[in-house]
Amino acid sequence: MDKQIIDALLGALIQSREGVSDLLFTVGRPPFVETHGWLEEFPVETPEPVFGRKEIDQLADHIINGDERLLRDLATWGSCDCSYALKDVARFRINIFKQNGKPAIVMRKLEAEVPTLDALGLPPVFREINRYSKPTKPILLAKTRRLSSVRTNIKCVKTSTF
Repeated sequence: MDKQIIDALLGALIQSREGVSDLLFTVGRPPFVETHGWLEEFPVETPEPVFGRKEIDQLADHIINGDERLLRDLATWGSCDCSYALKDVARFRINIFKQNGKPAIVMRKLEAEVPTLDALGLPPVFREINRYSKPTKPILLAKTRRLSSVRTNIKCVKTSTF
């Protein structure tokens, strides 16, 4: 699968119904779409209606895009956290992992545009904090259990939104 096919598939999954929050890819099953807390199969029109190891690996390789840290995390820990964007459609927070020795991918849909401080409804103190940051080094406050999640979030932040 090349970028064009992968982006078309992801776009079709996201736009298949209202309220899609997650995409799930596992070996031996068609893609799943989570909508309002319910998982539903998304039939694909390919010679094989399910994804094999080859298709999941191709999707993972495309998302990882040769990033050495992500490849190292996947090899060392059996999973890696990263991000991906479909221009003007959606951004994704992604976990690529192995389940029972088989690759799997979970993609959480985020809004296409990074929200501004006003849109988030944050108190004015955040504007004051931002005054002390530099355009090339914005201040980012994050609460997470894993450092790799912070790295993913940092990659998703646009300094121009502050």
